[in-house]
Amino acid sequence: MKRLFITAVSSLLLVSCATKEAPIVVEATQVKVPESAVIEFMYCDFGPEMSEESWSSMKAAWLEINGGDESTVNAAFTLVPQEETDRYDGIWANIFSDNEARKAGWASWNENYAVAFQAKFGDVVNCHADKTFAFDSNWTVRPAAKWGDGETHQAMYSFCSVNEGKTMADSERASDAFVAAMEIGRAENGPDGYGSTLLMPLFDPSTAGGSMTSYDYAQSHYWDTSEDKAQGMSNWMMEGNTLREAFEDVATCENIEFDLYMLKS
Repeated sequence: MKRLFITAVSSLLLVSCATKEAPIVVEATQVKVPESAVIEFMYCDFGPEMSEESWSSMKAAWLEINGGDESTVNAAFTLVPQEETDRYDGIWANIFSDNEARKAGWASWNENYAVAFQAKFGDVVNCHADKTFAFDSNWTVRPAAKWGDGETHQAMYSFCSVNEGKTMADSERASDAFVAAMEIGRAENGPDGYGSTLLMPLFDPSTAGGSMTSYDYAQSHYWDTSEDKAQGMSNWMMEGNTLREAFEDVATCENIEFDLYMLKS
């Protein structure tokens, strides 16, 4: 059922929360990606009519509306947690170029499609407008190679609090050193599909009711395959890695890991 949701939820989100502003998130499978975006994550639960047939019908209907270049939804994907949680069955994400495009997308949806779509598909997945979290998103490391054709990709989100006596400027310097190291590694070993973005919340984490209630910023990490992720994390955790030690000196982070499934890229 989770596998079904993974692809289903992506199409559903604009359905279940038809009267709210639209969701946004980071799209990690392209070599050429925008420098920045607005990204929104929406918590979703399965509805009583969730099935392969209902999902396929809904996905086709959603893509008919949002699948073209004229849509303000630049990309969409779904996330399924690798550890079960009672907060949601999955998360749906949409990416927009900016907040104005996000507002325009929802305005068009609400005016032209919301009522009919909700009536037809609203019981497939229930997505919670009061559990929708938007971020400004800026690439720190952009993917340098396209992802493969596999269905399941990998994502990890690090929610970070700047340590006492440190500042965001210190965190930026540590990030700059990491970016420089990535460029050297790619020059020596060739391009890879790893991507990372800095996410600045457009809400107050302490009152919004999300998975994390106290952090200064979040960092996303994306890999094509679980093997890529395992290799990358092994290198990162290697004893004596001065880049990791520099990050840990500046900020304390808590990670949440997901399987990622593309809907629109």
